[in-house]
Amino acid sequence: MPMSDRYFFHLVSPHAVIPDEEGVDMSTSEEALSQILQAANEFINEALSFDEWQGWSLEITDGIGSMVLSISLTDFDQRRSPLH
Repeated sequence: MPMSDRYFFHLVSPHAVIPDEEGVDMSTSEEALSQILQAANEFINEALSFDEWQGWSLEITDGIGSMVLSISLTDFDQRRSPLH
């Protein structure tokens, strides 16, 4: 089965979900995981304030809904990204 070329970045907490309805098109090559990690890192560094997102995770799924990566924002240290 070919890998999906659209990935979705959902914000998830124990009580709520903010779904990514649009997703991001990415290469289906071996570089897809690298692109996903880079996009997730950029999202976290640019868009999130640590205190506001305690208990939340960034969950990345492919076009068929399979989990690709989950990153706890509670454990995220803005001085040292978990994606480096």
